[in-house]
Amino acid sequence: MNDSLRNDSVLLPLVLFLGVVFAGCITASAPSAPVGAPFCSPFLESGELADWAVVAIRQGIGLQISPYVAPYPGNRVVPRDKPYRHRAVSLKDQRTADQAARLIGGWDLIDSTSTVKFAKAEDLALHLFSANAQHPRYAEALAATMTIYPKLRAVYYTVTSGG
Repeated sequence: MNDSLRNDSVLLPLVLFLGVVFAGCITASAPSAPVGAPFCSPFLESGELADWAVVAIRQGIGLQISPYVAPYPGNRVVPRDKPYRHRAVSLKDQRTADQAARLIGGWDLIDSTSTVKFAKAEDLALHLFSANAQHPRYAEALAATMTIYPKLRAVYYTVTSGG
């Protein structure tokens, strides 16, 4: 009986100590875009770039480094045999989007500085193509937006080509 008391009195502090040590090692993941969140346009209703889009372009989000390499961040080779519409949004794409959003200032900043929002990526693609394609920084804004919204990248060329 005395041995079991001694083992419990040693075991309990050890478990508590390990719990405190390992609790410091657990980190929360960065907040990602909420499920079902609206797709924010990089352009305001006035036609000017939203603040987050200006920051994204300045940060190099979506910068094309080669015709065969996907935009930064991520920089992975895009398979030429797979059209965009068949690409599923992968976990890697979402992590890249979260990293890009953090570089810009976070999902809350993107949401709060956007005046034009859509429930579906297809609607955003059509709006961007029809309303803002003549803007001088359209290509840069589109690339940045495709980086933070991988689903937009997956549907843009299909939607805008009528396919």
